[in-house]
Amino acid sequence: MYINVCPGWCFSSNISKHAGGRIVIGWNPNCFTVNIVSMTSQLIHCQIITGSKKTSFDCTFVYAMNEARDRRILWDDLEVIARRIGGAWICMGDFNNVLNLTDRIGSPVRLGEVQPMRTCFSNCAIEDIKTADCFYTWTNKQEGSHRVMSKIDRVVANQLWLDMFSDAVANFLPEGSFDHCPAIIRTYNHDSSHKPFRFYNMWCNSPQFDEIVQHAWRVSITGCAMFRVCQRLKLLKKEFHKLNKEGFSEIHARDITALADMVEVQQQLHQNPMNDDLREREREVSLVYTSVHKSYLEFLQQKAKVDWLTTSDENTRLFHQSLKKRRQKMPYTPLLITMDHGRMTLWR
Repeated sequence: MYINVCPGWCFSSNISKHAGGRIVIGWNPNCFTVNIVSMTSQLIHCQIITGSKKTSFDCTFVYAMNEARDRRILWDDLEVIARRIGGAWICMGDFNNVLNLTDRIGSPVRLGEVQPMRTCFSNCAIEDIKTADCFYTWTNKQEGSHRVMSKIDRVVANQLWLDMFSDAVANFLPEGSFDHCPAIIRTYNHDSSHKPFRFYNMWCNSPQFDEIVQHAWRVSITGCAMFRVCQRLKLLKKEFHKLNKEGFSEIHARDITALADMVEVQQQLHQNPMNDDLREREREVSLVYTSVHKSYLEFLQQKAKVDWLTTSDENTRLFHQSLKKRRQKMPYTPLLITMDHGRMTLWR
């Protein structure tokens, strides 16, 4: 599966420490050198060196156990790591534990529940990096008064790492169909410059394709022949961006719309988590998206007509496989960490 999803990448897991493995990390060797230093059933600790070899730091990926007695082992292991390293260190993942009394709604937080984690973080001299978007990172997806939301996924670092990446921010995105919010960590100022335009062959399959091209070419433009061609190409670029956003087929458009509706309601719910109307609305749009997305995947699978794709493997990667190979050479290629229900991504 790893080779199909990210060809050319390197992977490691803690399967030797836990049956089936609980954490998988993957990286593009053209952009990063990752040296695995140690691992347990609840963490993988490694040293990360950028491709330019100008920056290196320690990084720990965490997926804590559900039981408090098991997490005590994790707290001890983190303190051991903190004593051994002398440089920049970042630690991230699902800690399965709240840190503050305000980190959960729908169920009370007791001081005894947060104290072991607080003590560990204090002894390790690590703190949260700047975060944005969703505050609560996990939800039990239940209805009404049974809904619980908590902040159990964190990205923390020591002062040396914070000094090295002073603009770093962790964006926790809406959870979508999952129970955990995915996180994107950016260690640089966001580049708002326009990306180069790319034409996707899949647009040719759209019923609107011919009409879009013909309309752009009929627009009256004054100037020399080359100027008129360039201006019409700019018009096409704008329309193709719109087509890509709205969907290149009717079923694709419904899938995009359903996902956008669900994410919008989830963003509102994260801003006002106690609103019963929003909770009910989120349940409704989630059911709609699940149904529409299932139909979309079935359509793609039928169109692909290949036996090696199963219903659990989203066929959309057929459309983007060549793009992924090309993007491996790009400087912003991410370091991908997948942990059970959630996904965390560390960007350069």
